[in-house]
Amino acid sequence: KQWYQRRVAITAGHFVHMKGDPSKSVPILLLCGFPSSIWEFHKSLPMLVKAGYTVVCPSMPAHGFTAPPRKPGVSPAVIACTYHKLMVRLGYSKYVIHGGDWGSLVKQHEEATSAAELEA
Repeated sequence: KQWYQRRVAITAGHFVHMKGDPSKSVPILLLCGFPSSIWEFHKSLPMLVKAGYTVVCPSMPAHGFTAPPRKPGVSPAVIACTYHKLMVRLGYSKYVIHGGDWGSLVKQHEEATSAAELEA
């Protein structure tokens, strides 16, 4: 199974989790932009996994078929914290991030969130 739906703190969301060879690389968190969805990565995901990478690709809140946030105030910082918790739940304390458009805003906050947690 590669497609998952999970209720997280801010919304019910979809994400793709494809496992590569953990001895070859660190996991990649792929973040889409607006108004696109995780579908923009559907051709590159199998290639990344074939190259050995583990990939996690969550849908942004209110993008594609993902539900809108359940409460106001969901910012890139809040989304970043949620995605970091998702990565930790999946067993990845260290990972790299790629994000475009809105994904890049979340990426900036995600890097700060995960760096602060790794230092603690």
